[in-house]
Amino acid sequence: DAYWKAEEEKLKIKQDSLDKDLELQKLARAKEHFLTLEENKKLNAEIDQLEQDKKSKNYSASEIADLQKTIDSKRKLIVTNNEIDVVNEQTHQLKLKTIREKWDAKNFEDDAKFTQRQIENRRRDREQEIANISSLDQAKEKLRNQNYLKLTDDELSAIDNLEDAKAALREVYDR
Repeated sequence: DAYWKAEEEKLKIKQDSLDKDLELQKLARAKEHFLTLEENKKLNAEIDQLEQDKKSKNYSASEIADLQKTIDSKRKLIVTNNEIDVVNEQTHQLKLKTIREKWDAKNFEDDAKFTQRQIENRRRDREQEIANISSLDQAKEKLRNQNYLKLTDDELSAIDNLEDAKAALREVYDR
């Protein structure tokens, strides 16, 4: 029992992470499986003792039948323990999958937030760049040098004030 507590304490210290959650789940499952094995070991020892008693002592037929019933019930308990252990393993695998999915979703959400911050930073920088433009010629030069949306000379000459030029730059940057 001290071993399990020590392992749990080690994991509590670890920062929240996929690895920590997986290790905690694996530790819980290992402990559960260990307890099942110990219970089955104890039941097998009791069965062995009852089998020896049945052979070495003089029992009546009804006493031997009662001992056999006890042995059979202990064997059934071992089978039940093993069946429960199989179900527990399946549940454990589902829990591991759920933990991985939870962390995948968290990572996706974190990535989306990071991307959104990058977009907002870029938009803010571009808006600052537009705000720093002080002349129509400067704005038209920026419009001429755009890679994504090229304005024709006619479109550029149709822009006749700084505010229209800045609006055109905003439109280009938003694309």
